[in-house]
Amino acid sequence: ATGIARMPAVNPYDPIAAYYDLEHRSFTDDVELYLQFIEAAGDPVLELGCGTGRIIREVAAAGFDSTGIDSSRSMLAYARDLIAAEPTEGQIELIEGDFRRNDLVEAGTFGVAIIALDSLLHATTQADQVRVLHSAWTALDPRGQLIVDVFNPTPARLLAMDGDLTFSGTWTLENGARLDKLVAQNADLASQSIDNELWYEVTSADGAITRTRTSFVQRWIGAAELVLMLQLAGFQDWRVYGTYDLDPLDAHSDRIIIAAEKTKTD
Repeated sequence: ATGIARMPAVNPYDPIAAYYDLEHRSFTDDVELYLQFIEAAGDPVLELGCGTGRIIREVAAAGFDSTGIDSSRSMLAYARDLIAAEPTEGQIELIEGDFRRNDLVEAGTFGVAIIALDSLLHATTQADQVRVLHSAWTALDPRGQLIVDVFNPTPARLLAMDGDLTFSGTWTLENGARLDKLVAQNADLASQSIDNELWYEVTSADGAITRTRTSFVQRWIGAAELVLMLQLAGFQDWRVYGTYDLDPLDAHSDRIIIAAEKTKTD
């Protein structure tokens, strides 16, 4: 049978929404890039895989209207609490759903679509990744722009994903407790899959430890394959970069960033 595979009953991000937001809230390296594209192409803005709203809250703070889609109910609930606490000039709409679907928003209405920080890799087959890209294509207006950001799968980076449990970072919770993150990743070069296992440990002031574990699979993609998938999804013009400053992609780039236009530039 063909079609879209069913999403897991329990979203792997549901148990870790607060931890995820604390971990990522200070990451702003990509925000200015998105705002530049939005200023050029116009809003409204669609983010596929918006999480706790890190990007769309910045977009709305700059005065642009935005819509975020995510499959994690807990992540969206956390985003709504943050949005309610800090009203913005731009309007924000949040939609719970599968970002592979192209019927969650009105077609042809968005100036910019964003798939940020490896979100596309959560679609775990090539066909599903094309579906995500096509859902963005459907949502964009005729001159709309899509920006996709995924890590660059260099041999060294993939080989480092050998299943070992490694320390990823530490943060302080609002109650003063310490949050530590441990990660184990295992990359299968043949299937282009990455098995991710995440452990979050909260250590309270009295030394009590609470552990939360979650796991998920991603499918890594290279620049050439991503360009071909954009073509299959309907995009007619694109530019490939290796940094958030739009430097050219090379063998040492950490990121693959592609800006794709729905119709060909004359």
